[in-house]
Amino acid sequence: MTDKKNLFFNNQYGGVALQMTMALITLIVIAGAIFIILSKDQEKQQIYHRKVIAISEYGLQEALQKLHDNPSWSGSTEKSNYNDGWYKINIRRIIKTDTLLLSIISEGHYKSVSDIKKCILELSVTDGDSIWIRKSMQ
Repeated sequence: MTDKKNLFFNNQYGGVALQMTMALITLIVIAGAIFIILSKDQEKQQIYHRKVIAISEYGLQEALQKLHDNPSWSGSTEKSNYNDGWYKINIRRIIKTDTLLLSIISEGHYKSVSDIKKCILELSVTDGDSIWIRKSMQ
């Protein structure tokens, strides 16, 4: 009887082929599980990235609104909560060769993802009227 049981796993009757097939199936199952886990993680990160972009853009809009309400405002703000994340604004005035520039930086955070939006404004004076013109945005 013991000889019949060993025949199934005996190299001479295909035991190695069965073991190789089982190893291959195990590897395929593990690879499939890893692929599914990584795909779901990538989808989550894409959602987080889209959300953090919206948060940092909202912070930039808030900075522009503050400047509209108080044109001489500069400095930075504390963390402000928005959409389950937070943003922080930093505004600096820069003078370059008789040109006044305004640097606005909005830093947004959501879970493990962060994003920074930058905007440079230049003060333009024409016929006694002044207006801020966007020079660049990143």
